[in-house]
Amino acid sequence: MAKKKPATAKVARPLSTAEQATLAALQARAGITTAPPTMTAPAPNPPPALAPQFFSAPASAPVVRASVDTSSIDGEIAAKQKALQTLNDQLSGKVAYCPPDILAIVHEVLGNEFTAVVRARTEAPLFELDITVPAQYSTMTADQKAMIKEDHRVVVIQNGDGLNAVRKYCELVRDEIKRSLTNQPITPPVVPITA
Repeated sequence: MAKKKPATAKVARPLSTAEQATLAALQARAGITTAPPTMTAPAPNPPPALAPQFFSAPASAPVVRASVDTSSIDGEIAAKQKALQTLNDQLSGKVAYCPPDILAIVHEVLGNEFTAVVRARTEAPLFELDITVPAQYSTMTADQKAMIKEDHRVVVIQNGDGLNAVRKYCELVRDEIKRSLTNQPITPPVVPITA
């Protein structure tokens, strides 16, 4: 039995200049105007011409290294990261926060002594409005003050009701404080807020 030679792959060799000329003549006769496909990547665009001074610097010329002061950029980035973290803390409820338009309504209806905090609810499109009543307007009893320390009025409002519901709740708090300070009895039961 004769042994078979293992099959070897033939590798295309580059064409010589004479073979390239013959191939070009045959293609011209056949009317082929495009070059045959090649397996090489297209040549990259040549780099733009540089001014001669970049190439003709004497060997004794000093080397100049550009230095960039990044401290101002780093400070700006740090400030923006801190502002973003503060905003995330405010929106998550870790830090007391009240949007300016809601705080403006609280101050307009109740007065500048009152403060408010808004906490977003994640389970539904709701937010919690927490109004802190100053001590001089507080309606808490002595026992409540000893236990709670601050008078908070809290309501949960649907996002869709928005600023109208905030105004109605502030008016409700104002009316309740007026009644308690003038010792007037609370007339009909409190009606839930609807926008």
